[in-house]
Amino acid sequence: MQAIRLKTEHLFDPVGVDFVAPRLYWNCSGGRKQAAYQIVAADDSGSTLWDSGKLESAAMCVKWSGAPVPPKTKVLWKVCLWDEDAAVGDWSEASFETGIGAWSAK
Repeated sequence: MQAIRLKTEHLFDPVGVDFVAPRLYWNCSGGRKQAAYQIVAADDSGSTLWDSGKLESAAMCVKWSGAPVPPKTKVLWKVCLWDEDAAVGDWSEASFETGIGAWSAK
């Protein structure tokens, strides 16, 4: 079992995401039912931004629960799935980049 078609706010690897807590989506391959998942996200320097830990859930849409991501930051996120027999799948990876943030006059 593996996560496929990873998306952020319904888009593949989007640039300019302006959501404080974007939604992350995936589908399952392998013909098994998802029983748990884990999401790990890092910036492009490798610093971990969020690690969900293993969560018992069949949800394939998850709202970002890490700290707010600064503007103009590339986020590399990956998800690992477990099936109903506790067999773990391979990690699947995707990315998104946050927008420039709110404009303010000087």
